[in-house]
Amino acid sequence: MDLKRRIAIKIKTARKARKLTQEDLADLIGRSVDAVSNIERAKGLPSLDTLETIAAKLEIPIAEFFDNPRGRSKLSARRFEGLARLSELGRGLSDRSLEIAIKQLEALSDKGG
Repeated sequence: MDLKRRIAIKIKTARKARKLTQEDLADLIGRSVDAVSNIERAKGLPSLDTLETIAAKLEIPIAEFFDNPRGRSKLSARRFEGLARLSELGRGLSDRSLEIAIKQLEALSDKGG
């Protein structure tokens, strides 16, 4: 999966996790709804300045847009979206809840999933 698609998935996942519409995000970053839609559909790649603004408004490190989990270049969009959702869910958990979630995931991975 290419960088443009990974960025699109991360933005859409983070926006939805915060219960924002595309219009809400467009207002926050000073761009049009069409621009946000194009970014989320991987039809356009945002400038670094726009990406920095999106990261700030969604309160996520800009480096996360460039992460490729486990360095896997052939990661499916579905799997990448799932990993992005897990990351967003984890971000909102208390320390105690996060530890419980980690133990549950470890138990699932030991079973061979």
